[in-house]
Amino acid sequence: PTKYFNDFSRGNSFCLAPESLVEVYPNKVKKAKDILETDLLVDKKGYPTKIQGIVKLKDKETLKIIFNLNGTTPITCTGEHPIAVKIKSTGTHKPMLLGTLKVLNKFLKALEGKTEVKKEEIALKVGKSASGCTKFWKLLEKYGKIKTTKKRVYVLDTELFDEYLLDYGIYFKEAKDLEVGDYVAYPKPIYNNSSVIDTFDLAEIFKDDGFAITENYIYYNRSQISAENYEYFRGESEKIPDSFIYKAKWEQLTCLKDTPYRFKRYLKLSSELGSFAGLWLAEGWSTGTAHHVKEIEVVNKIYNDIGIPYKIRYKEGNGCYASFHCKWLARFMGYICGYGAKNKFIHDVVFNAPQEFVDNFIKMYYFGDGSEGVYDRRHVKAAKTVSYQLALNMQKLLLIRQGIIASVVRDAEPSKKSKINEKEIKSGISYNIYIRPQESHSNLWRQDEKYIYWRVNSIEYSGSSDVYAFETEDSTFCAYNILTHNSKIPLGKHRLPGKGLEAYKPELKGMDPNDYP
Repeated sequence: PTKYFNDFSRGNSFCLAPESLVEVYPNKVKKAKDILETDLLVDKKGYPTKIQGIVKLKDKETLKIIFNLNGTTPITCTGEHPIAVKIKSTGTHKPMLLGTLKVLNKFLKALEGKTEVKKEEIALKVGKSASGCTKFWKLLEKYGKIKTTKKRVYVLDTELFDEYLLDYGIYFKEAKDLEVGDYVAYPKPIYNNSSVIDTFDLAEIFKDDGFAITENYIYYNRSQISAENYEYFRGESEKIPDSFIYKAKWEQLTCLKDTPYRFKRYLKLSSELGSFAGLWLAEGWSTGTAHHVKEIEVVNKIYNDIGIPYKIRYKEGNGCYASFHCKWLARFMGYICGYGAKNKFIHDVVFNAPQEFVDNFIKMYYFGDGSEGVYDRRHVKAAKTVSYQLALNMQKLLLIRQGIIASVVRDAEPSKKSKINEKEIKSGISYNIYIRPQESHSNLWRQDEKYIYWRVNSIEYSGSSDVYAFETEDSTFCAYNILTHNSKIPLGKHRLPGKGLEAYKPELKGMDPNDYP
């Protein structure tokens, strides 16, 4: 279907700038330029929706829209891009607009399956007089649904205004018509308790390392060819016949002190492991964690709870290190959290772990990297990271698993540059993940049982750039924390009044469109 995307004559060029973030199901974020047709996006209900087409368009003027709680992740899009907005509830505005949109749906249903039709025919179907239809024709033309002449209607798009969204007081508003103070809608992420994973199979990490993997254990530096033998040697398998050869082999390995070391294949995602993982995410490297001496009591407890040998080393000042030598633990931490401060993230394993694992994971992350203080005149809890991906992942984890609305704020560039031996030190960009008392957000966001509504803080012209358009199965998708409408594949110019239609219907050539029969 993407072959039609080069013609947006029907006014559906709803596109995002390359760097704008798009939500990919489940729990992932990609830049618009990196989205693939095989990706699943997130629809108006928080469910996955398939992509039916993607296209890149050149040199389109764009707007940057910033939201109070998401200043670090604005949406940059074409002015025509429809954004889901909460209808203002003041005065009679809300019921009037809702009622009008539902009447427009009656017209769209009457127009369904038609390409062009006389106005009087549709007026009869919807039970209105010709004069009573005038304002509705104008509105449908404004919304890009039709083109009209004096007597006829040319149908561009009969997709109904989404009544599911209308029931929540939400409709789509073009980006260029947004105002500061509008509230844009975002579906609350759906978490299904049936997707909880109690145990993790470490074979997922070690399957490509050449280690021997058996039903219950993974053996260090052993060939998969002899995997079943190792458990027999240790008296834990009945699969291998009781033979002199295997017993002799085991005695030989024991004498050579070459017994096969192993660890359990299946790892329980316990609350204790959640605590350790959160601490490691905040303070860890491959085989240890770094701390302030005041934290040592908590650190000792966490290491003892998880039951692995470790050593505490003190350094000058108030610092200390806890180090361990445990292959499976080091690899598991890297798998779910990443290595290196700038590359850390939160894997789906954490998003789907038991609640006690997740709660302790978040608690100990804020213990290690967090602080409390006043920001924007409010008491907040904050954690700082140099990983943008981690900041976005933590914001989403807090919302999905704890129902907490957090904000991600990029630190301002330092006004003074640090120097060592007259050489300037480059300061990395860092991001704060703020948790405010939830009731303090009333002027920044609102919510109901299905949606969160972010307040628009500013709208500014962002220049001209290449943009990306997406068509989805559901007709909606979520940019980061924002519900938007997708692009519709146009059917070409030949159906519109003017030269295109005259080429298609020569009998109309030279005739004023208002006089078309």
